[in-house]
Amino acid sequence: MKSNMSTKMLYVKSLSPHYHQNELEILVVLKGTIHMYKLDRMEVIHQGQFVMVNKNITHWLKSNGAYVLISKIDLKRFRHIYEKIEYVEFYHIKETIDTDLKQRLNGVIIDCVIKNFIYQNFQIANQEITLNENQLMSTLYSFYRLNSFMKEDDEFVSNELLDRYYHVVEYVNKHIHEKIVVDDVLKHLYMNSTYFSQFMKKVGGWGFKEFVSYVKFTKVVQYLISEELTMTEIASEVGITDMKSFYNSFKKYFHISPSKWRKSISHIENEYIYCFDDQILKEYIHKYNIANHQINTITKSYKTLLEYQMNNVDLNEVKMFVRPYDDMKDYNSKYYQVYKNLTLLIKKADELGVKIDFVIPIHCLKDEEHENLLKNLLIENTKLYSSHDLRKWEITLLAESKSDIEKAQNIKESFKQILKNNIVNISIC
Repeated sequence: MKSNMSTKMLYVKSLSPHYHQNELEILVVLKGTIHMYKLDRMEVIHQGQFVMVNKNITHWLKSNGAYVLISKIDLKRFRHIYEKIEYVEFYHIKETIDTDLKQRLNGVIIDCVIKNFIYQNFQIANQEITLNENQLMSTLYSFYRLNSFMKEDDEFVSNELLDRYYHVVEYVNKHIHEKIVVDDVLKHLYMNSTYFSQFMKKVGGWGFKEFVSYVKFTKVVQYLISEELTMTEIASEVGITDMKSFYNSFKKYFHISPSKWRKSISHIENEYIYCFDDQILKEYIHKYNIANHQINTITKSYKTLLEYQMNNVDLNEVKMFVRPYDDMKDYNSKYYQVYKNLTLLIKKADELGVKIDFVIPIHCLKDEEHENLLKNLLIENTKLYSSHDLRKWEITLLAESKSDIEKAQNIKESFKQILKNNIVNISIC
């Protein structure tokens, strides 16, 4: 069976311009600094950071010498997480998102990439590899959904709207060699023009014409790095017959003519070696506390559901109690992965008809920082689901004293602003 994800270690000084047709690429810097160029922009990635590159995005890399892990992920094989996941535009979480949440989700992604590399090289059980891969894609999708939520503070983009948006994305990609006009898309989606314009900007962040140009010139750049076609032939391949329009539009995106762009990247060559530097990996794992990322309660619960499913146990209408803070020794540790596998657990429970009750002892929420950890946990997941879905799980705040009850009441009220649904209970133990 073909692997869904492949991770390799490189010592790299440069990578020539290239792209991946069906793969998302994640690059983690273990030591050193790299400069990643993607189309018309550049990102600097230091030790302990990572960068994502979407499929079909031409990119190249320069460095004075850096050790990196590069993961390539076959997006089509993760449709069980989201049906049209290969059309999702993955980005880094914006600065407007809570810093603690961003750091913790970043930590999960880097942890998954490192463990995939270790599992591959030491032939760890296939079940662990699959769980790790699913967790990575689930977290990346949470990244995307949170990014989408932050575009509009007062309205969240529903899964239904996303499905319709990705039908547009799919249509444009399949007809990239043609002249694409909005009327053809409207017929395909049964929308009127006024609503469609608002819809595209609301969900995608730009108008339809802008989006079509972006997709077309992403393809143009792919042809430019091959050095096989003339400019006229390239324009024809993306459905552009007016060469003046072709040149003007290219300059708008890249601030340079296509011929000069092609020349500017032609001298960049591959300068790297594949390696497995055990010392570099050990130093990174120690510095960023990867070795202390133990299996958490959420993951144990998810594995339990998988085991019951494999044994054909009927779990419909069964309630599962989960205590995500049970294994939390240092409540302020930025390395604690309370988020790990939570989205997968909720999705699997919904599939099996299980109702989840997350039990949170009030004594675990010692101060505002601890409350924010739980709040961000809720934001990440409640924004992924409809009101109907949210009724399938509950949160129980467990109180042991009078002061706990008072604190629980305050927390419940504050969570109502996030959840917009009364799924928080208070219990006395």
